Amino acid sequence: MASSTARSRKKRRVGKRASVPRKLHLQADDPAEIERVLFPRNPYRRTRIQEFIDNDHAVMTRWYDLLERDTGSTKDARALLSIMDDGPEFLDPYVELSTRALDAGEEQDAFEIALTGYMTAVAKIADRNGRWPQVMAWGAMSNRHIMRAIYQFAWVLWHLGQPEPCAMILRRLLHMNPGDNQGVRYELLAICMGLGTDWDEQFLVRDGPLAGKAIDSEPLEQWFRTNAMKFPDELGWWLEWDATVSMAV
Repeated sequence: MASSTARSRKKRRVGKRASVPRKLHLQADDPAEIERVLFPRNPYRRTRIQEFIDNDHAVMTRWYDLLERDTGSTKDARALLSIMDDGPEFLDPYVELSTRALDAGEEQDAFEIALTGYMTAVAKIADRNGRWPQVMAWGAMSNRHIMRAIYQFAWVLWHLGQPEPCAMILRRLLHMNPGDNQGVRYELLAICMGLGTDWDEQFLVRDGPLAGKAIDSEPLEQWFRTNAMKFPDELGWWLEWDATVSMAV
């Protein structure tokens, strides 16, 4: 059975949209220093958010209409930048543009775009101690652009040879949303196993109209169940959570 589609890698470039660092220095030996860089604090939020639900964004309809018709034309490029100007806190465009930059081999552009989206996302959800919400559910449609932006930056870090900083971000994402509609647990397992960002190619559908375009969910889940128990410090809590939820159904 085929499930989630494989990552699309399209080309599009964009200039910097906010004042963010061009690079993150993540080679420090001190894990606390890496955490400080990855998880900036919001000094204006005194307490941790219990459950985060973002507001709807007026540009969302324009964005999805643009994606549906996207022709790569100059007109559509202007429309995209207009959406980013009118809705700077709506983060899906940063995900798309970072992905397209990676497709084009423009890794620095991909990093800077993803970093801008990530820093904007973290500013919305972090408290003054750098803590993220206890719950941020994918089920709330308005949350998804933020969760995609967080995931995109983590994935770009991994692609650029920084699997542990990627894992540090993914852990927080999975704890906020253990239902894991994004498949974060699979990425964490791949990092634990020392695999690269192409780890999921082994699970691509091989035949039919979805060949090479979608992931076959059954062997993927079997692979996860077989290997996740080998890393109890990383994924033991999630396996226990899943067992509890399964028993309650």
